[in-house]
Amino acid sequence: MLFERATGFFDQLYNDVVVWLRHQTFGLRAEFPYRGPLCGYLDFLFPVLDQLRTLPFMPTGKPIYLLLDDADNLNLAQTKVLNSWMSTRTSATVSLKASTQLRYKSYLTVTGLRLEAPHDFSDINVVDIYTSRSGRYAERVSEIVGKRLRSVGIQKDPASFFPQDLEQESEIKKIADEIKAEWATQGRGFRPRDDAVRYARPRFIAGLKGARKAGSTYSYAGFDQLVNVSSGLVRYFLEPAARMFAAELSRQGERAIVEISPRVQNDVIREEAAQLMFDEYDKIFKEVETENDEAAANNSEQLKVAKTKLHNLIRSLGGLFHEKLISEDAERRVFSVAFLDSPDQELLDLLQMGIRFGYFHRSTIGNKEGTGRTALYILTRRLAPYFSLDPNGFAGYVFMKAATLKFAIEDPDKFLKTVKAKGVAAILEGDQLSLFGAK
Repeated sequence: MLFERATGFFDQLYNDVVVWLRHQTFGLRAEFPYRGPLCGYLDFLFPVLDQLRTLPFMPTGKPIYLLLDDADNLNLAQTKVLNSWMSTRTSATVSLKASTQLRYKSYLTVTGLRLEAPHDFSDINVVDIYTSRSGRYAERVSEIVGKRLRSVGIQKDPASFFPQDLEQESEIKKIADEIKAEWATQGRGFRPRDDAVRYARPRFIAGLKGARKAGSTYSYAGFDQLVNVSSGLVRYFLEPAARMFAAELSRQGERAIVEISPRVQNDVIREEAAQLMFDEYDKIFKEVETENDEAAANNSEQLKVAKTKLHNLIRSLGGLFHEKLISEDAERRVFSVAFLDSPDQELLDLLQMGIRFGYFHRSTIGNKEGTGRTALYILTRRLAPYFSLDPNGFAGYVFMKAATLKFAIEDPDKFLKTVKAKGVAAILEGDQLSLFGAK
Protein backbone atom coordinates (compact mmCIF):
# COMPACT_ATOMS: atom_id res chain seq x y z
CA MET A 1 0.00 0.00 0.00
CA LEU A 2 2.81 2.42 0.92
CA PHE A 3 4.59 1.62 -2.36
CA GLU A 4 1.42 2.27 -4.36
CA ARG A 5 0.93 5.64 -2.61
CA ALA A 6 4.56 6.57 -3.35
CA THR A 7 4.16 5.55 -6.99
CA GLY A 8 0.99 7.62 -7.31
CA PHE A 9 2.69 10.61 -5.69
CA PHE A 10 5.64 10.54 -8.11
CA ASP A 11 3.36 10.01 -11.13
CA GLN A 12 1.32 13.05 -10.12
CA LEU A 13 4.48 15.09 -9.51
CA TYR A 14 5.80 14.11 -12.94
CA ASN A 15 2.50 15.07 -14.60
CA ASP A 16 2.46 18.44 -12.83
CA VAL A 17 5.99 19.19 -14.04
CA VAL A 18 5.12 18.21 -17.62
CA VAL A 19 2.00 20.41 -17.58
CA TRP A 20 4.01 23.32 -16.18
CA LEU A 21 6.72 22.95 -18.83
CA ARG A 22 4.16 22.87 -21.64
CA HIS A 23 2.57 26.07 -20.40
CA GLN A 24 5.96 27.83 -20.56
CA THR A 25 5.84 27.56 -24.35
CA PHE A 26 3.11 30.24 -24.28
CA GLY A 27 5.43 32.67 -22.54
CA LEU A 28 5.62 33.64 -18.87
CA ARG A 29 3.38 36.72 -19.39
CA ALA A 30 0.87 35.13 -21.76
CA GLU A 31 -2.80 35.49 -20.87
CA PHE A 32 -3.75 31.84 -20.73
CA PRO A 33 -6.23 31.10 -17.93
CA TYR A 34 -6.40 27.34 -18.55
CA ARG A 35 -3.96 25.48 -16.29
CA GLY A 36 -4.96 21.85 -16.97
CA PRO A 37 -3.35 19.18 -19.17
CA LEU A 38 -2.73 20.07 -22.83
CA CYS A 39 -3.59 16.76 -24.56
CA GLY A 40 -0.30 15.08 -23.76
CA TYR A 41 -0.06 11.31 -23.54
CA LEU A 42 0.85 10.59 -19.89
CA ASP A 43 -0.94 13.63 -18.46
CA PHE A 44 -4.12 13.44 -20.55
CA LEU A 45 -4.74 10.61 -23.02
CA PHE A 46 -3.37 7.81 -20.85
CA PRO A 47 -5.40 8.80 -17.74
CA VAL A 48 -8.57 9.10 -19.85
CA LEU A 49 -8.10 5.66 -21.39
CA ASP A 50 -7.17 4.19 -18.02
CA GLN A 51 -10.43 5.48 -16.53
CA LEU A 52 -12.38 4.03 -19.49
CA ARG A 53 -11.26 0.60 -18.31
CA THR A 54 -13.25 1.07 -15.10
CA LEU A 55 -16.59 1.39 -16.91
CA PRO A 56 -18.95 -1.54 -16.22
CA PHE A 57 -19.12 -2.77 -19.84
CA MET A 58 -15.32 -3.01 -20.18
CA PRO A 59 -13.52 -6.37 -19.62
CA THR A 60 -11.95 -6.55 -16.17
CA GLY A 61 -8.18 -6.29 -16.04
CA LYS A 62 -7.72 -6.00 -19.81
CA PRO A 63 -5.70 -3.27 -21.56
CA ILE A 64 -7.11 -0.72 -24.00
CA TYR A 65 -5.83 -1.30 -27.54
CA LEU A 66 -5.23 1.96 -29.39
CA LEU A 67 -4.61 1.40 -33.11
CA LEU A 68 -3.09 4.11 -35.30
CA ASP A 69 -3.68 3.08 -38.92
CA ASP A 70 -1.39 4.23 -41.76
CA ALA A 71 1.17 5.58 -39.31
CA ASP A 72 3.63 6.02 -42.17
CA ASN A 73 1.49 8.98 -43.32
CA LEU A 74 2.43 10.97 -40.20
CA ASN A 75 5.00 13.69 -40.74
CA LEU A 76 8.40 13.44 -39.07
CA ALA A 77 7.45 15.50 -35.99
CA GLN A 78 4.26 13.48 -35.45
CA THR A 79 6.17 10.23 -35.88
CA LYS A 80 8.64 11.25 -33.16
CA VAL A 81 5.74 12.10 -30.84
CA LEU A 82 4.19 8.67 -31.45
CA ASN A 83 7.56 7.04 -30.78
CA SER A 84 7.73 8.95 -27.48
CA TRP A 85 4.32 7.53 -26.54
CA MET A 86 5.51 4.01 -27.33
CA SER A 87 8.68 4.48 -25.30
CA THR A 88 6.59 4.92 -22.13
CA ARG A 89 5.80 1.18 -22.24
CA THR A 90 2.27 1.39 -20.90
CA SER A 91 1.12 -1.77 -22.70
CA ALA A 92 -0.27 -3.35 -19.53
CA THR A 93 -2.87 -0.57 -19.41
CA VAL A 94 -2.86 1.03 -22.89
CA SER A 95 -1.33 -0.96 -25.72
CA LEU A 96 -0.37 1.18 -28.71
CA LYS A 97 -0.40 -0.44 -32.14
CA ALA A 98 0.74 1.33 -35.31
CA SER A 99 0.16 -0.13 -38.78
CA THR A 100 2.43 0.99 -41.63
CA GLN A 101 3.29 0.11 -45.23
CA LEU A 102 7.01 -0.27 -44.48
CA ARG A 103 7.54 3.48 -44.90
CA TYR A 104 7.80 4.53 -41.26
CA LYS A 105 9.82 7.73 -41.24
CA SER A 106 11.86 7.46 -38.04
CA TYR A 107 12.38 5.49 -34.83
CA LEU A 108 13.63 8.50 -32.88
CA THR A 109 11.66 10.08 -30.02
CA VAL A 110 11.29 13.83 -29.46
CA THR A 111 14.28 13.70 -27.12
CA GLY A 112 16.50 12.03 -29.74
CA LEU A 113 16.48 8.58 -28.13
CA ARG A 114 15.91 5.62 -30.44
CA LEU A 115 12.93 3.30 -30.14
CA GLU A 116 14.40 -0.21 -30.05
CA ALA A 117 12.82 -3.58 -30.84
CA PRO A 118 12.07 -5.76 -28.95
CA HIS A 119 12.99 -3.58 -25.94
CA ASP A 120 10.35 -0.90 -26.59
CA PHE A 121 8.07 -2.51 -29.19
CA SER A 122 7.47 -5.65 -31.23
CA ASP A 123 7.72 -5.49 -35.01
CA ILE A 124 5.32 -7.83 -36.85
CA ASN A 125 5.14 -8.25 -40.63
CA VAL A 126 1.58 -9.36 -41.43
CA VAL A 127 2.59 -10.69 -44.85
CA ASP A 128 5.19 -12.98 -43.25
CA ILE A 129 2.59 -14.31 -40.82
CA TYR A 130 -0.02 -15.12 -43.44
CA THR A 131 2.35 -16.52 -46.07
CA SER A 132 3.84 -18.86 -43.44
CA ARG A 133 0.33 -19.83 -42.27
CA SER A 134 -1.39 -20.03 -45.63
CA GLY A 135 -4.07 -22.43 -44.36
CA ARG A 136 -5.24 -20.06 -41.64
CA TYR A 137 -5.17 -17.15 -44.07
CA ALA A 138 -7.38 -19.03 -46.55
CA GLU A 139 -9.83 -19.84 -43.74
CA ARG A 140 -9.96 -16.18 -42.73
CA VAL A 141 -10.63 -15.02 -46.30
CA SER A 142 -13.32 -17.69 -46.66
CA GLU A 143 -15.05 -16.48 -43.49
CA ILE A 144 -14.98 -12.84 -44.66
CA VAL A 145 -16.23 -13.63 -48.17
CA GLY A 146 -18.92 -16.02 -46.88
CA LYS A 147 -20.24 -13.35 -44.54
CA ARG A 148 -20.37 -10.77 -47.34
CA LEU A 149 -22.19 -13.16 -49.67
CA ARG A 150 -24.80 -13.96 -47.01
CA SER A 151 -25.32 -10.25 -46.33
CA VAL A 152 -26.60 -9.82 -49.92
CA GLY A 153 -28.66 -13.00 -49.88
CA ILE A 154 -26.25 -15.33 -51.72
CA GLN A 155 -26.28 -18.64 -49.87
CA LYS A 156 -23.19 -20.22 -51.38
CA ASP A 157 -19.80 -21.04 -49.97
CA PRO A 158 -16.88 -19.03 -51.43
CA ALA A 159 -15.35 -22.03 -53.23
CA SER A 160 -18.62 -22.54 -55.14
CA PHE A 161 -19.09 -18.84 -55.83
CA PHE A 162 -15.56 -18.63 -57.33
CA PRO A 163 -15.42 -21.95 -59.24
CA GLN A 164 -12.34 -23.40 -60.93
CA ASP A 165 -11.94 -23.77 -64.68
CA LEU A 166 -13.18 -27.37 -64.79
CA GLU A 167 -11.71 -28.15 -68.23
CA GLN A 168 -8.28 -26.97 -67.10
CA GLU A 169 -8.45 -28.85 -63.80
CA SER A 170 -9.52 -32.00 -65.64
CA GLU A 171 -6.43 -31.81 -67.88
CA ILE A 172 -4.17 -31.17 -64.90
CA LYS A 173 -5.67 -34.25 -63.19
CA LYS A 174 -4.85 -36.34 -66.26
CA ILE A 175 -1.25 -35.13 -66.12
CA ALA A 176 -1.17 -35.91 -62.38
CA ASP A 177 -2.37 -39.46 -63.09
CA GLU A 178 0.36 -39.85 -65.72
CA ILE A 179 2.99 -38.67 -63.24
CA LYS A 180 1.74 -41.16 -60.64
CA ALA A 181 1.92 -43.97 -63.21
CA GLU A 182 5.52 -42.99 -64.06
CA TRP A 183 6.63 -42.68 -60.46
CA ALA A 184 8.01 -46.23 -60.11
CA THR A 185 10.64 -45.56 -62.80
CA GLN A 186 10.91 -41.74 -62.93
CA GLY A 187 9.74 -40.57 -59.53
CA ARG A 188 11.60 -37.88 -57.59
CA GLY A 189 9.50 -37.57 -54.43
CA PHE A 190 8.82 -40.00 -51.59
CA ARG A 191 5.33 -40.84 -52.87
CA PRO A 192 3.54 -40.71 -56.26
CA ARG A 193 1.19 -38.05 -54.92
CA ASP A 194 4.15 -35.81 -53.99
CA ASP A 195 5.36 -35.73 -57.59
CA ALA A 196 1.81 -35.21 -58.90
CA VAL A 197 1.28 -32.17 -56.67
CA ARG A 198 4.72 -30.77 -57.46
CA TYR A 199 4.85 -31.24 -61.24
CA ALA A 200 1.34 -31.60 -62.73
CA ARG A 201 0.46 -27.90 -62.85
CA PRO A 202 3.92 -26.71 -64.01
CA ARG A 203 3.86 -29.37 -66.75
CA PHE A 204 0.42 -28.15 -67.84
CA ILE A 205 1.61 -24.53 -67.97
CA ALA A 206 4.69 -25.59 -69.96
CA GLY A 207 2.43 -27.46 -72.39
CA LEU A 208 0.44 -24.32 -73.14
CA LYS A 209 3.40 -23.06 -75.21
CA GLY A 210 3.38 -26.16 -77.40
CA ALA A 211 1.38 -26.86 -80.53
CA ARG A 212 -1.23 -28.81 -78.56
CA LYS A 213 -2.36 -25.68 -76.75
CA ALA A 214 -1.24 -22.96 -79.13
CA GLY A 215 -2.87 -19.66 -78.22
CA SER A 216 -4.20 -20.90 -74.87
CA THR A 217 -3.42 -19.31 -71.54
CA TYR A 218 -3.44 -20.62 -68.02
CA SER A 219 -6.60 -19.76 -66.06
CA TYR A 220 -6.23 -18.25 -62.59
CA ALA A 221 -9.86 -18.99 -61.68
CA GLY A 222 -10.90 -20.71 -58.47
CA PHE A 223 -11.23 -19.48 -54.89
CA ASP A 224 -8.06 -21.17 -53.62
CA GLN A 225 -6.01 -19.79 -56.50
CA LEU A 226 -7.35 -16.27 -56.01
CA VAL A 227 -6.48 -16.51 -52.31
CA ASN A 228 -2.92 -17.52 -53.18
CA VAL A 229 -2.57 -14.68 -55.71
CA SER A 230 -3.65 -12.18 -53.03
CA SER A 231 -0.26 -12.84 -51.39
CA GLY A 232 -1.36 -12.78 -47.77
CA LEU A 233 -3.35 -9.51 -47.70
CA VAL A 234 -7.15 -9.68 -47.60
CA ARG A 235 -7.67 -6.43 -49.51
CA TYR A 236 -5.82 -7.90 -52.49
CA PHE A 237 -8.56 -10.54 -52.64
CA LEU A 238 -11.53 -8.28 -51.93
CA GLU A 239 -10.69 -5.52 -54.42
CA PRO A 240 -10.42 -7.81 -57.47
CA ALA A 241 -13.44 -9.77 -56.21
CA ALA A 242 -15.52 -6.57 -56.23
CA ARG A 243 -14.46 -5.91 -59.82
CA MET A 244 -15.34 -9.49 -60.76
CA PHE A 245 -18.79 -9.08 -59.22
CA ALA A 246 -19.38 -5.86 -61.19
CA ALA A 247 -18.20 -7.51 -64.42
CA GLU A 248 -20.43 -10.53 -63.83
CA LEU A 249 -23.37 -8.24 -63.00
CA SER A 250 -22.88 -6.43 -66.30
CA ARG A 251 -22.59 -9.75 -68.13
CA GLN A 252 -25.65 -11.39 -66.55
CA GLY A 253 -28.00 -8.44 -66.92
CA GLU A 254 -31.25 -9.07 -65.04
CA ARG A 255 -30.38 -12.61 -63.93
CA ALA A 256 -29.37 -13.24 -60.33
CA ILE A 257 -25.66 -13.89 -59.83
CA VAL A 258 -24.97 -17.36 -58.42
CA GLU A 259 -21.25 -17.53 -59.24
CA ILE A 260 -18.40 -15.63 -60.88
CA SER A 261 -17.53 -17.40 -64.11
CA PRO A 262 -13.93 -18.68 -64.48
CA ARG A 263 -13.47 -16.46 -67.53
CA VAL A 264 -14.38 -13.29 -65.59
CA GLN A 265 -12.16 -14.32 -62.67
CA ASN A 266 -9.18 -14.91 -64.94
CA ASP A 267 -9.68 -11.72 -66.98
CA VAL A 268 -9.90 -9.50 -63.90
CA ILE A 269 -6.99 -11.06 -62.01
CA ARG A 270 -4.76 -10.85 -65.10
CA GLU A 271 -5.72 -7.21 -65.57
CA GLU A 272 -4.91 -6.56 -61.89
CA ALA A 273 -1.44 -8.06 -62.37
CA ALA A 274 -0.79 -5.96 -65.50
CA GLN A 275 -1.89 -2.81 -63.68
CA LEU A 276 0.43 -3.63 -60.78
CA MET A 277 3.31 -4.09 -63.21
CA PHE A 278 2.69 -0.87 -65.14
CA ASP A 279 -0.08 1.57 -64.15
CA GLU A 280 0.23 1.13 -60.39
CA TYR A 281 4.01 1.15 -60.67
CA ASP A 282 4.01 4.51 -62.47
CA LYS A 283 1.45 5.89 -60.01
CA ILE A 284 3.60 4.93 -57.00
CA PHE A 285 6.66 6.71 -58.34
CA LYS A 286 4.68 9.76 -59.41
CA GLU A 287 3.46 10.05 -55.82
CA VAL A 288 7.01 9.72 -54.50
CA GLU A 289 8.25 12.41 -56.89
CA THR A 290 5.55 14.85 -55.74
CA GLU A 291 5.91 14.17 -52.01
CA ASN A 292 6.69 17.17 -49.84
CA ASP A 293 10.09 15.67 -49.21
CA GLU A 294 13.13 17.82 -49.83
CA ALA A 295 15.45 14.84 -50.24
CA ALA A 296 13.18 13.26 -52.86
CA ALA A 297 12.93 16.55 -54.74
CA ASN A 298 16.71 16.99 -54.75
CA ASN A 299 17.25 13.44 -56.03
CA SER A 300 14.45 13.23 -58.61
CA GLU A 301 16.86 12.15 -61.37
CA GLN A 302 18.26 9.39 -59.16
CA LEU A 303 14.71 8.33 -58.38
CA LYS A 304 13.92 7.95 -62.09
CA VAL A 305 16.99 5.75 -62.53
CA ALA A 306 16.01 3.67 -59.51
CA LYS A 307 12.48 3.32 -60.91
CA THR A 308 13.82 1.84 -64.15
CA LYS A 309 16.23 -0.47 -62.36
CA LEU A 310 13.56 -1.76 -59.97
CA HIS A 311 11.24 -2.47 -62.89
CA ASN A 312 14.07 -4.34 -64.63
CA LEU A 313 14.71 -6.31 -61.45
CA ILE A 314 11.07 -7.38 -61.16
CA ARG A 315 10.88 -8.23 -64.86
CA SER A 316 14.10 -10.26 -64.78
CA LEU A 317 13.18 -12.27 -61.70
CA GLY A 318 9.63 -12.89 -62.94
CA GLY A 319 10.99 -14.13 -66.27
CA LEU A 320 13.60 -16.29 -64.53
CA PHE A 321 10.95 -17.86 -62.27
CA HIS A 322 8.76 -18.62 -65.30
CA GLU A 323 11.62 -20.38 -67.07
CA LYS A 324 12.28 -22.31 -63.88
CA LEU A 325 8.61 -23.35 -63.75
CA ILE A 326 8.55 -24.79 -67.27
CA SER A 327 11.97 -26.46 -66.95
CA GLU A 328 12.67 -30.09 -66.06
CA ASP A 329 14.32 -29.12 -62.76
CA ALA A 330 13.42 -30.97 -59.57
CA GLU A 331 12.16 -27.75 -57.94
CA ARG A 332 10.10 -25.69 -60.39
CA ARG A 333 7.67 -23.51 -58.43
CA VAL A 334 9.88 -20.60 -57.33
CA PHE A 335 9.11 -17.07 -56.11
CA SER A 336 12.22 -16.20 -54.08
CA VAL A 337 15.89 -15.39 -54.49
CA ALA A 338 18.79 -15.42 -52.03
CA PHE A 339 22.43 -14.46 -52.63
CA LEU A 340 25.48 -16.68 -52.75
CA ASP A 341 27.65 -13.67 -51.92
CA SER A 342 27.24 -10.18 -50.49
CA PRO A 343 25.18 -7.76 -52.64
CA ASP A 344 26.35 -4.14 -52.79
CA GLN A 345 24.39 -1.27 -51.25
CA GLU A 346 22.74 -0.25 -54.53
CA LEU A 347 21.21 -3.70 -54.97
CA LEU A 348 20.08 -3.81 -51.34
CA ASP A 349 18.50 -0.36 -51.73
CA LEU A 350 16.59 -1.51 -54.83
CA LEU A 351 15.28 -4.58 -53.02
CA GLN A 352 14.29 -2.46 -50.03
CA MET A 353 12.44 -0.11 -52.37
CA GLY A 354 10.64 -3.11 -53.81
CA ILE A 355 9.65 -4.20 -50.30
CA ARG A 356 8.45 -0.70 -49.48
CA PHE A 357 6.15 -0.62 -52.52
CA GLY A 358 4.83 -4.16 -52.02
CA TYR A 359 6.59 -5.96 -54.89
CA PHE A 360 8.73 -8.07 -52.56
CA HIS A 361 8.73 -9.12 -48.96
CA ARG A 362 11.71 -10.28 -46.97
CA SER A 363 12.35 -13.40 -44.96
CA THR A 364 15.41 -15.50 -44.07
CA ILE A 365 16.67 -19.01 -44.85
CA GLY A 366 19.74 -21.06 -44.02
CA ASN A 367 22.72 -20.20 -46.23
CA LYS A 368 24.36 -22.63 -48.66
CA GLU A 369 27.25 -23.36 -46.30
CA GLY A 370 24.97 -24.19 -43.37
CA THR A 371 26.79 -21.69 -41.17
CA GLY A 372 23.93 -19.28 -40.54
CA ARG A 373 21.01 -17.55 -42.20
CA THR A 374 20.74 -15.21 -45.15
CA ALA A 375 18.09 -12.81 -46.50
CA LEU A 376 15.41 -14.20 -48.81
CA TYR A 377 13.57 -11.83 -51.16
CA ILE A 378 10.12 -13.06 -52.20
CA LEU A 379 8.28 -11.73 -55.25
CA THR A 380 4.62 -10.95 -54.58
CA ARG A 381 2.28 -13.62 -55.95
CA ARG A 382 0.03 -10.83 -57.20
CA LEU A 383 2.34 -10.81 -60.24
CA ALA A 384 1.91 -14.55 -60.89
CA PRO A 385 -0.66 -13.95 -63.68
CA TYR A 386 1.63 -11.45 -65.40
CA PHE A 387 4.61 -13.84 -65.52
CA SER A 388 2.52 -17.05 -65.92
CA LEU A 389 3.66 -18.48 -62.58
CA ASP A 390 1.94 -21.08 -60.44
CA PRO A 391 0.79 -19.36 -57.20
CA ASN A 392 -0.40 -22.56 -55.51
CA GLY A 393 1.24 -24.38 -52.64
CA PHE A 394 4.76 -24.19 -51.33
CA ALA A 395 7.24 -22.23 -53.45
CA GLY A 396 10.98 -22.83 -53.44
CA TYR A 397 13.86 -20.42 -53.91
CA VAL A 398 17.04 -20.02 -55.92
CA PHE A 399 20.51 -18.88 -54.90
CA MET A 400 22.15 -16.37 -57.22
CA LYS A 401 25.35 -14.39 -57.41
CA ALA A 402 24.86 -10.67 -56.84
CA ALA A 403 26.76 -9.88 -60.07
CA THR A 404 24.30 -11.98 -62.07
CA LEU A 405 21.32 -10.09 -60.69
CA LYS A 406 23.13 -6.78 -61.25
CA PHE A 407 23.52 -7.72 -64.91
CA ALA A 408 19.82 -8.62 -65.08
CA ILE A 409 19.01 -5.13 -63.81
CA GLU A 410 21.26 -3.42 -66.34
CA ASP A 411 20.16 -5.49 -69.37
CA PRO A 412 17.01 -7.56 -68.70
CA ASP A 413 16.50 -8.41 -72.38
CA LYS A 414 19.93 -10.02 -72.71
CA PHE A 415 19.58 -11.67 -69.32
CA LEU A 416 16.26 -13.35 -70.18
CA LYS A 417 17.48 -14.30 -73.65
CA THR A 418 20.48 -16.01 -72.06
CA VAL A 419 18.26 -17.76 -69.51
CA LYS A 420 16.15 -19.24 -72.33
CA ALA A 421 19.20 -20.23 -74.39
CA LYS A 422 21.41 -21.72 -71.66
CA GLY A 423 18.84 -22.79 -69.06
CA VAL A 424 18.17 -21.63 -65.52
CA ALA A 425 20.74 -23.93 -63.91
CA ALA A 426 23.55 -22.52 -66.06
CA ILE A 427 22.61 -18.98 -65.11
CA LEU A 428 22.46 -19.73 -61.40
CA GLU A 429 25.63 -21.80 -61.22
CA GLY A 430 27.81 -20.41 -64.03
CA ASP A 431 30.30 -17.57 -64.14
CA GLN A 432 28.58 -14.26 -64.84
CA LEU A 433 31.20 -12.89 -67.25
CA SER A 434 31.41 -16.06 -69.35
CA LEU A 435 27.61 -16.29 -69.59
CA PHE A 436 26.85 -12.69 -70.49
CA GLY A 437 30.19 -11.44 -71.81
CA ALA A 438 32.32 -8.65 -70.36
CA LYS A 439 30.89 -5.21 -70.94
